[in-house]
Amino acid sequence: MPKLSLEKLIESLTQGELRAFSLSIKKDKNPSYYSLFNDIRSGKHEESKKKDNNETQRRNYLYNSILESLVKSSKTIDSQISKGLHHAELLYNRQLEKEAWKEIERVDKLAKKHERFGYIIQILEWKKIIGFKLKAFSTSDYKALSKIEKKTIKEYLDYLKASDTYHELLLRKKKQGYIHEVEKLPELSGIDLINPKEHIAKRTLYYQRMAHAMQLCLLQDIHSQYELTKQIVKDAAIINEPTECLQAYFEHLTSCICVGEFKELIDTLTKLKHDIKLGKFGSDQHIKIKLFYYAANYELMSYSYMGDKANLILKIKEVENGIVKLEDSLSTEMHMVIYSALKMAYFFIEENTKTKIYLEKINALRPHKVRTDILQDSLFFYLLIATDENDINQMDLILKKIESECHLDKPHYKFENELYNLFYKFSKDKFSKIELFKALVDTYNTITPALSNGVKYTENSYIFYLWAVSNQNKEPIFKTAQNLHASIFNN
Repeated sequence: MPKLSLEKLIESLTQGELRAFSLSIKKDKNPSYYSLFNDIRSGKHEESKKKDNNETQRRNYLYNSILESLVKSSKTIDSQISKGLHHAELLYNRQLEKEAWKEIERVDKLAKKHERFGYIIQILEWKKIIGFKLKAFSTSDYKALSKIEKKTIKEYLDYLKASDTYHELLLRKKKQGYIHEVEKLPELSGIDLINPKEHIAKRTLYYQRMAHAMQLCLLQDIHSQYELTKQIVKDAAIINEPTECLQAYFEHLTSCICVGEFKELIDTLTKLKHDIKLGKFGSDQHIKIKLFYYAANYELMSYSYMGDKANLILKIKEVENGIVKLEDSLSTEMHMVIYSALKMAYFFIEENTKTKIYLEKINALRPHKVRTDILQDSLFFYLLIATDENDINQMDLILKKIESECHLDKPHYKFENELYNLFYKFSKDKFSKIELFKALVDTYNTITPALSNGVKYTENSYIFYLWAVSNQNKEPIFKTAQNLHASIFNN
C-alpha cells in the first residue's frame, strides 16, 4: 500500500525537526496526538486500519501541526521574507505604520540582496500602502517607487524567461535524453554568457547560463558545455543560493562525464558529499536524494570506464542499498538512469545475470515514456550479451525490436545505425566474431567525435568500443578499460 501523506511527511523530517516537533506536541492538552505521532514513527500504526471521523480528525490535526512547526522553524530566504511581509501586514492593521515600515525596509534589503523580484514587487506595493499613511511620504516618493517597480518588473520578466527556458530544456532531457535537433529547441539570448558586457542580475545570468549549458548538453556540444559549466560552478557561490549553487555542480558533473574527466568528477562528488554533510546546502531531504542519484550514475560510470574494479564493486553495493532505502523517493527517470548505470557496472565485472535483471527493470519502465535514449541503449546492450552467449535467436528478436522501435535513420544516430548493421550481418553469418569486433572498433574510430586531447570518446558509446577491444585482446573488459584509461585519458 502506498504511504499516505501524513506518513510521508513524518518520514521526511530531519532529526532536528523530529526533536523540535516531539517537544512541541508533548505540550498538547490531548496526548492522543503524541501517541499517533510516535506510532507512525515506529511503524506500529496500521495504514490499512479503517478510519472513523475521530481518527481522520486526529490525522489532519497532526498533519497541519507538523506543517506549522516547519513553517515556524524555516530559515530559508523565501520564508524569512514571507514572515516579514506577514509581520508588516499585522503591524499595519493595528495602525502601527512606522513599525510596519521598519519591517518592510528590513525584508526589502533581504529581497534585493537575493534578487527575489516577485517579493520586491510585493514590498514596493506595501511601501505605497504604508507610505500613504506616513506624513513624511511625498508624491515624489510615490512616483519614485512606481519607477523602481517598473524596472523590477522588467528584471523579473528577464529572470522568468531565463528560468523557464532552463526548466523547459530540463524537462526535455528527462523525457528524451539527447535530442540533437536545433530547430526544436527554444531560442536563447545571443549575449556573452562567460563575460557579459551589460549588467545582468546574478540569478538571471545563472539561469541563462544553465539554459545554454543544457542546450549544449542536448546537442552534445560537449567541449563548450564543459567550459560553460566550469564557469557556472566558479561563479555560483556568489549567488548566495544553496540550491542553485548545488544544481550548478550537478550540471558540471554531467559535463565531466561527457568529456571523460573521471578524476575531476569523483573529486567534485567527494567535495559535495562533504559539504552536504556539513549542511552547506541546507537540510532539505531532496538534496540527499539528488546527490544519491548523480553519484550513483556517474561514479558507477567513472569506475567502470577507469577499470577500477574494487571501487566499482563497493559502489554497486552502496547504490543497491540506496535504492532500497530511497525507493519511494526516486522518480521514474531516476530509477531508469540508475538501473542503466548498474547494468553496465555488472557487465564490467562479468555478472551477466545481474546485467539482464537491470535490463528487464529498464524495459519494465517503457510505458512511462521517459528517457527514450536509455530504452534504445538497453536494446543494443542485449546484443552484446547475446553475442557473448552465442544466442542468435535472442539476437534476431532484439534486432527486430530495434528496427521497429528505434529511429536510426536520423543523422545523429549514425553510430547506432552502424551498430545495427554490423550485428545484423553477424546474425546472418556474413561476419565472424573476429570480423565483428574489428568492424566495430573501426566504426567507433571513424564516427565518434574526438575530445580536445584527440581521444575518441562519447560516454554512452564507449562501452561498445571497450567490449570489442577486450574481445580482440581476449581479456576482461575492466582490464581493457584500465589499460586504455591509463594510456589515453591520463595523458
